[in-house]
Amino acid sequence: MKPSSPTSVCCSDLADIEFCIQGTALTKAQGLFPSVDIGFDLRVQQPDKSWVVRCTLRDVCKLHTNLSQKVADPAFINEIARLAYPKQPFFNRRDTFVIKGLCVELDHYMDELLRLCRRFTATGNNTADANIVEQYVREFFASSATVAATSPI
Repeated sequence: MKPSSPTSVCCSDLADIEFCIQGTALTKAQGLFPSVDIGFDLRVQQPDKSWVVRCTLRDVCKLHTNLSQKVADPAFINEIARLAYPKQPFFNRRDTFVIKGLCVELDHYMDELLRLCRRFTATGNNTADANIVEQYVREFFASSATVAATSPI
């Protein structure tokens, strides 16, 4: 199936979302010092459509931080604080074993985060917080950082 553009992608329900890490790409990072970012290609699937989103560890950290800061529910905050998101490696960013390890860590983290968000939105205790969680997860999986938007090294 051909990947959809991010603006036409709308995640109907968090329970319908499935994902897997399809690949990686090294891209030049923006900033004062030249460095390399690892882009992870996430294949996002719903029952009727599928698309690929490229994210970096910085994007995952931003999602984690937004969910931690914007949601007021103490139980959710405690659970998300226990999740350890993958950290950016300082050395050997281009090493295939380092990248493979990051893929495993990212897959585990995203799986646990999505499971937590599904549980939280399904309980319906705090609808305002559930809407915030759903909004941030939807924005992440329908991110404007699609595969075509980044240039590989």
